[in-house]
Amino acid sequence: LQRYPKDKFQVIFCVESALDPGIQTIDHLIAKYKDTVDVQLLIDEDYDSNHSGPNPKINNLTKGFKNAKFDIVWVVDSNIWVSPGTLLRSVCAL
Repeated sequence: LQRYPKDKFQVIFCVESALDPGIQTIDHLIAKYKDTVDVQLLIDEDYDSNHSGPNPKINNLTKGFKNAKFDIVWVVDSNIWVSPGTLLRSVCAL
């Protein structure tokens, strides 16, 4: 987890389909951190109302942007690993 005030960030997982194989891992992470961090899973269940254009990746991320509680949005793909201090250093650099 990140070394950053827990009430100052949220984690939003965005997947395109309820059949996404990553959901099992996401559910495990939500169960592990739900009492520590604001964490949620968003699934694109209604493509027509969430459609932002022809790019499926952007359509998937749009859900996260719409549900973000804070001004800074940090997009990290599932194949990216960040060390615990990365969020703090990133915000300080702004």
